[in-house]
Amino acid sequence: MAYDEALAARIRTLLGTTPGVTEKRIVGGGLGFMRDGKMVVGVMKDDLMMRTGPERRADVLKQPGVRPLRLGGKVTAAYVLVDPAAIRGRTALRKWIELGAPSGRPTKTARRKHTTANAAPDLRIGKLIDVFRGDPKLRAVAETFDASNASARPRRFGSNGLKANGKLFALFTQGTLVVKLPKARVDALVAKGDGKPFDPGHGRLMKEWVTVVSPKVSWSALAKEAHAFVASAKR
Repeated sequence: MAYDEALAARIRTLLGTTPGVTEKRIVGGGLGFMRDGKMVVGVMKDDLMMRTGPERRADVLKQPGVRPLRLGGKVTAAYVLVDPAAIRGRTALRKWIELGAPSGRPTKTARRKHTTANAAPDLRIGKLIDVFRGDPKLRAVAETFDASNASARPRRFGSNGLKANGKLFALFTQGTLVVKLPKARVDALVAKGDGKPFDPGHGRLMKEWVTVVSPKVSWSALAKEAHAFVASAKR
């Protein structure tokens, strides 16, 4: 098998009915997904092949599991390869596909709309969702998150978050994790330097929400703690 057909099927599902997308066999026996004649992403053996422009190539290559694509012994300037471990889970793969959008000169409106999508994906989100997906008691949370992010509907506050009993307990914003915890726990995390009070943008801090700022904090552990707190709360 020249390319991972299961990975190709996952990409096909995520692209769905995106206008202008076609498939084509590419050099090396892989499969490419083309949009308006330009390759968006592809599959080479069990790796994801992704288009990246020169302005973001260096940042993309710093991400775990990413390496340059070599063809005929030469490094290609337009594409990189992403290891299978970095694309486990629907959320992680979707972010890489969005990042692989073909280069061009988008309008100002398009640039504003896709600022987040064009940023290098935070692999910590995918890892956290994978942890929840692997826990029978938390799997429904991950599935709801996947379904919400696969929707084409306009995003609202908390649409990229995690919920327990329909109530938000964690969300991802500005490149980090924000969780809901008891006020005393929030104060302790802030005092330790692991977090800071969460400001949703209207200048008023939310006492039971904390923004994680320390890279040493385990996102999955804190998210599980937040889930337990919200799930145990009386409706």
